Amino acid sequence: MKLREKTLVLLGITITCSIIVMYMASNVVLMGGFQTLEEQNTLQNIQLATNVLSGEISDLNKTINDWAVWDDTYIFIQNHNSRYVQSNLLNSTFTDLKLNLIVYVDSSGNIVYGKEFDLQKKEEKPVSESIKKYISKDSILLSSQDGVKGIIMLPEGPMIIVSHPILTSNGDGPSKGTLIFGRYLNDVEIQHLSGEILSSLTLISYNDSNMPADFQTARESMSQSSPFFIKPINNSYIAGYALVNDINGKPAFILKTERPRGFYKEYQNTLSYFIASLLIICCLLAVITLIYLDRSILSKLSRFSRDISIIGKKGDLSTRILADGEDELSSLAESINGMLSRIETSQDQLKKSELEFRSLVELANNSIVLTDSTGKIMLWNRSAQRMFGYSENEILGKPISILFPDEYHESYQKVMDNPYNSANSQNMGVIYESYGFKKDKSRFMLEISHISWKIKNEKFYCAIIRDITDSKQAENEIKESLREKEALLMEIHHRVKNNMQIISSLLSLQSRYIKDKDAFEVFKESQNRVKSMAMIHERLYNSKGLAKIDFAGYIKNLVDDLFGSYGVNQDDVKIDISADKIFLNADTAIPVGLIINELVTNSLKYAFPAENSDHEESRIYIKFHRNSKNILLVVGDTGIGLPEDIDLQYSETLGLRLVRSLVDQINGTIELRSNGQTEFRIIFTQIEQNSPVTN
Repeated sequence: MKLREKTLVLLGITITCSIIVMYMASNVVLMGGFQTLEEQNTLQNIQLATNVLSGEISDLNKTINDWAVWDDTYIFIQNHNSRYVQSNLLNSTFTDLKLNLIVYVDSSGNIVYGKEFDLQKKEEKPVSESIKKYISKDSILLSSQDGVKGIIMLPEGPMIIVSHPILTSNGDGPSKGTLIFGRYLNDVEIQHLSGEILSSLTLISYNDSNMPADFQTARESMSQSSPFFIKPINNSYIAGYALVNDINGKPAFILKTERPRGFYKEYQNTLSYFIASLLIICCLLAVITLIYLDRSILSKLSRFSRDISIIGKKGDLSTRILADGEDELSSLAESINGMLSRIETSQDQLKKSELEFRSLVELANNSIVLTDSTGKIMLWNRSAQRMFGYSENEILGKPISILFPDEYHESYQKVMDNPYNSANSQNMGVIYESYGFKKDKSRFMLEISHISWKIKNEKFYCAIIRDITDSKQAENEIKESLREKEALLMEIHHRVKNNMQIISSLLSLQSRYIKDKDAFEVFKESQNRVKSMAMIHERLYNSKGLAKIDFAGYIKNLVDDLFGSYGVNQDDVKIDISADKIFLNADTAIPVGLIINELVTNSLKYAFPAENSDHEESRIYIKFHRNSKNILLVVGDTGIGLPEDIDLQYSETLGLRLVRSLVDQINGTIELRSNGQTEFRIIFTQIEQNSPVTN
């Protein structure tokens, strides 16, 4: 469907929906307003009907008041004289007063005079038994001091009834009885009331089991607190219902009034005029809008579509779209022309980049192989041709798997699949080793790395391959040479350790022939120094790297050996070692080991003399921790301490001179703390292997 047709359809749908929405909204708004007016008018009408009925009752009550408060009536109720009846209670009296019932009741509740009269037939008749039930001594009609007015429901129909105490003309008492007037609410009376309100009236007994359905609905909806109900009967009439109570306050009958629905008809006419006007306005707007759209937009879009289609068919990106005017479509045309210009420039740059890429690929020393997502070769450079022996015509379109031996196909496929699971794979560009097949089926070792990219949901893979046959051979030769050197270094450390152990043994044998105690101690100290260095070489040839040892373990072994050498029981002198796991090379480990040897030996020999056996605690402690780039060594004891006049820098004792020299050798600093005990704090950094040593 073309844009012009879509516009027509859209306008049609918009107009239709607008009319429907406006109709529904207008229906709700107007209908609500007219319905409220209609209901208010009907409510006023039914209220008027009840007011007219109340007026009839009030008028009858005024009439009975004139008769009951009269000296003649006051005398008659006492002496029952016939002259009063003959003069006042004639048939014409019933006709003039429109009464169907007159009853005189004395103060004892006895009927002195009573008569019913049919106003239509002009016939009199005795008071019915149904009326006499309301004239009992305890009846509200007789017991009220102010009189009663209202409705009673009789089998013959509803009756307006009023009663009043009989008094003198001056309104004096005491009351000698009660006067009762009654008027049936028959069809004649209902017609009279309808004329008063200019609407039809219908009266149905509240307890009538055969009442019409609309009266039943009204009865269910009304109550003593809400005695009115309004409901449309049809599109032409609306009815109002009123609940009327009897003289006892109980529901007597339902009064219904009907009126033509003038407001409803006015609403329908108004709504019809409104919808017709709305339809005309919408059609005019649609025609104007369509003309404007066609001239200002659709025709330009049609021209744009034709020009772009011509550019697409010819492929000439130098062609431009005509852009006239200053509206958004003209801006769109300028944007399209700018886009065409950028695409043209991009194509030129792409062609240039393609030539540069092709040149780089062809000049690369490594083989570059480009494949599609199925593994078929799409690009094959000259290095690949020299490496594998296939020409470009022979290899293009072939699967890349022909370049690898069969036993490597599965592993190579895993290598191919692994890097391309996602664009950000951590395996992208990782180098793998494998074997390759040349055209003559000869094998050679190669390194291969992969990259991938995606264009329009299609993946492409690029493998960069390098022949490593020669480098692998050289690498194997280097590894073999390194293994030989490692074996030689292990043998050197082993022999140095053995030679030092021999020296230590010779010193031990020689010391057996020395009688001088000081000379013997010198031999023992020399022997311990040799052992400390021998232990370094022993740990070196047992370590993996042959270059560094775990010095924390070395300290423990060295101290245990010194305790054994001097025959000191660790139950008598406690040893407390706190050491981090720090690896030291031989250039650092040997002087540090000798320092610990000298300081611990000094503590074992002099810190805990026999005459001071009651010392509270005999303990030697060593701390060995890394502190930033430096290493902290603390050796101390809780013995008797050094003499107060000793100067560490100028001491002539061999042990302290040796310690000072060794600290200088590792470029460290030493501090002596003596506050009741002895503590040496040495801070140094590890000597780099093969670096010059400061003496």
